[in-house]
Amino acid sequence: MSRQVTYPAAVISSGSNPEAPVTVRLPDFPAITAVGNTQGDALSEAQVRLQTMINDMAARGEDIPQPTHHVVTGQPSSSVTVTIPESRP
Repeated sequence: MSRQVTYPAAVISSGSNPEAPVTVRLPDFPAITAVGNTQGDALSEAQVRLQTMINDMAARGEDIPQPTHHVVTGQPSSSVTVTIPESRP
């Protein structure tokens, strides 16, 4: 049975320019960085990238990390929710 899991995300804006891109990093998955024109776009991209990574890890039988409670000082925080596929015996 699959389950929903929420991972913390750090939202990093590129200064006070409202047209500057927004970056989202996932502390539990340092290889994932997503960029978008808005915070919503960046979070959506991070969710897609994380879901792809989770699916690949599950297909290879790798352990999927549990979410931690990272706090990035000075950066707004958010979260990304993905579906963890059921494990195969």
